[in-house]
Amino acid sequence: MVTIKLDLHVHSIYSRDAGLAPKDIVEISVRKGLAGVAVTDHGTVKGGLKVKEVSPPGFIAIPGAEVKTSRGDLLVLFVEDEVKPGEPLEVIEKARELGGLVILPHPFDHARRATMKKAEEVARKVDAIEGFNSRCLSNYSNLRAVELAKALGKPTTGGSDAHFALELGRAFTLMDEAERPEDVREAILKGEVWVEGRLSPPYVHLMSRVRKTWMSLTSSPSSRGAEDP
Repeated sequence: MVTIKLDLHVHSIYSRDAGLAPKDIVEISVRKGLAGVAVTDHGTVKGGLKVKEVSPPGFIAIPGAEVKTSRGDLLVLFVEDEVKPGEPLEVIEKARELGGLVILPHPFDHARRATMKKAEEVARKVDAIEGFNSRCLSNYSNLRAVELAKALGKPTTGGSDAHFALELGRAFTLMDEAERPEDVREAILKGEVWVEGRLSPPYVHLMSRVRKTWMSLTSSPSSRGAEDP
C-alpha cells in the first residue's frame, strides 16, 4: 500500500503575514511530493477555497482556517464557511455544525501569543492535536504536544505552519493511500496517521512580521480581510 504525506497547516496570502499565492502552494506541494495540503489562514477560509479551485485532479486540497479563541488558536479543517472567533467550546461546536474537524495547534509553543492556555482542558474537546509544527522554536514543544495526545488518546497531525515557500512541506502527516478529503478525515479520526518533520529556521517569524507590517502600510482597512495571527 502506498503511503502519502500531506501538510495539514499552511497559510496563503489571505493571511496578512504570509506570502504564498494559492497557485504557488499547489505547484510547490506537488514538486515536494505532497499529496495534498490543508490551507488554514488566520480567520478566513478564502485561501483554502482558492487552493481547492486551482488544484489539479488527484491533489487533495482541504479548506480550513486558524480560528482565534479566548485561549489561543484552533485549526478547523474541512469547512467552506467562516468560523467566527470566540470561546473555545463555542468555536468547536460551530466548527462541528459545519462539518469541520478541530485540531489543537502548537499548544506548547511559548514564543507565540497563539499558545493555548490550559491546553489540557481544551485538548480533551478537540478531534486531534498537532504533534509537529515546524514553526515551534524547539522540538521540546512538539514532544510535549505528542505526550499530551498520548495521555488523552488523541490522534496527532503534522503541519509546517508554512507562510513562505521555504517552509512548505517541512512537516507533514503520513497515512496510507487516500484519494479524497474524506479519506483523510477518516484516517485522522481513526488515528491511522503519523507525523514527521523538521523545524523551520527561526528567521521565518521575522519574515512574517515584515510581511504583516508591509501589508498594514500598503493596504486600506477595507481590504484587510484576514484576521491577525
